[in-house]
Amino acid sequence: MRRLSDATVQGRAITLELEGEAVPAVEGEPLACALAAAGRGAFTCGPGAGARRGAFCFSATCAQCLLRVDGVPNVFACRTPARLGMRLEWQLQCAPTREALLGAFDWLMPQGLLAGAPLTDAALASVVTELASLGLRPDREPPPLLPARELRTRVAVAGGGAAGLAAAAVLGAHGVPFLLFEREPHVGGRLRHGPPEPGAPRIIDPGELPTSALRRSSAVLALQQDAAGRYLLVLGLEPMGVRVTKVYAERFLLAVGGPPARLDFPGSTLPGVYAARALSRLVRLHGLVPETAAFVGWGPELYGAARLCAEHGTEVRAVVDLRGPPPPDAPFRSRIGREPEALGAEAVEAFAFTAEGAGRQRFPCGTVGVAVPPLPALELAVQGGARVRSEGEGRPRAIEADDEGRTAAADVRVAGDMVGCVSTLEAAHGGERAAEGILRDLR
Repeated sequence: MRRLSDATVQGRAITLELEGEAVPAVEGEPLACALAAAGRGAFTCGPGAGARRGAFCFSATCAQCLLRVDGVPNVFACRTPARLGMRLEWQLQCAPTREALLGAFDWLMPQGLLAGAPLTDAALASVVTELASLGLRPDREPPPLLPARELRTRVAVAGGGAAGLAAAAVLGAHGVPFLLFEREPHVGGRLRHGPPEPGAPRIIDPGELPTSALRRSSAVLALQQDAAGRYLLVLGLEPMGVRVTKVYAERFLLAVGGPPARLDFPGSTLPGVYAARALSRLVRLHGLVPETAAFVGWGPELYGAARLCAEHGTEVRAVVDLRGPPPPDAPFRSRIGREPEALGAEAVEAFAFTAEGAGRQRFPCGTVGVAVPPLPALELAVQGGARVRSEGEGRPRAIEADDEGRTAAADVRVAGDMVGCVSTLEAAHGGERAAEGILRDLR
C-alpha cells in the first residue's frame, strides 16, 4: 500500500513499535492502516507454523486484525486509533474467548441495562463487536462510564447510511420527533466510504436534520422490552466518556449495514486479500491505495472498487466476475472466470484463475479485492420480532418485509441491506418509503 500524495493529512506524524521495530504512522488513523502503509500487512499469526493473516473487513467483525497492543491481547487493529509510542505485537488469531465475552457484559452490567438481555455467546460477541467499532476494549480500563439515561421519541432509527438518512429527512420534513443512531463518527455509510456507484444519492448534510436528532459514534446493541415499553439499547461515545442509553420509541426503523462477506478460495486468508469495501474505505477515508491489485467476485461493487483504485493509480491486473459476463462499461481486463487463487508464501504475490475460453491465467500483484454481497446484520430485527427469509442459493438472508419495510412486528420497519442486496439509491428510496409508512402509522 502507498499513501496518496494529495490525501488530506488527518493528524501528525508519529512512530509506533511493532515487535521492537519502529513503524511510521499518522496519529488517529487505525493501526491496520498504519501497518498496511508501512508494508507490514502480515501482522497476526494464524493456526499453523508460520501462518500469517491480515486485516480483511475493516469493520471489526472478521477478527483477522487482532493484535496485542501495550500488552493487551485481542485488539481490533482496524478500529483502534494510532497513538504515539504504542507497542504492537503479533498474536495467535482467535475469536474472543468466553471470558472476554463475559467481560464485555460485566463492563456494562453496573448500569443495570443489560438485565433481561440474552446471554448467548452470539449476543455477547455482538456487544464486543460494537465496542470495537467505537474503538473501545472491555478487557482494559475503559473511559469513564457516564450515568445511564433513558430517552423517549416517536421514531428511533438505527443506521445513518443512505436508507437511514433518507428516512430521517422524510421524518424531519413532517415534524415527527426522531433520533438516529450511527456507529461511525460520520454518516453516509457506503455513500461515504464504499465503492462509488453511478446515480448514487447525495449524502444528506446533518445540518439539514433537526437539532440533536443525530447521534454519531453510537452503537445499537439490542432491541429489547421492559415494563415501560420497547427500546433500543445504545452505547454512545461522548466527549466525557461512554454512556449507555435506553431509547423508547413508538416505531423503530432499522437500517444498519452488514459486514463484508468472505469468499472461500485457496489463499483467501493471505495478508493482502481485502474486502472490496475495505479497499474503498482505505482509499476514500484514509488515503491509502494498493500499487497492484486483482479483483474477484460479482456485483456492482466488484467494478466500483476496481475503478476507484485504478483512478487513484493502482495497476489493476484483472477483474474476475464469477457469476456472469462483465457489463459493457466494465474496467479494462474484466472477464468471466472461475477457480480463483491467491498465491504467495506469507502475503499475496500473485493471483490466478481459470478464464472462460482461455485456460489458466496468472498475474503478479500485491493485493486481491473480494466483492460479494455483504452479510446483513439481522439480529436487531429478529430481536424485535421480524422474520428472516432466504435470498436463495449463494445469497445472504434478509428480513421478510413488504415494499414499505413493514415486518412481522407492527412497530418495526427495515430498509437498506436488511431487505436484500440493494444499491445506495435503492436503499435511499426504501428508507423514504419506510418513513412514509411510519408517518401513516402514527396518524
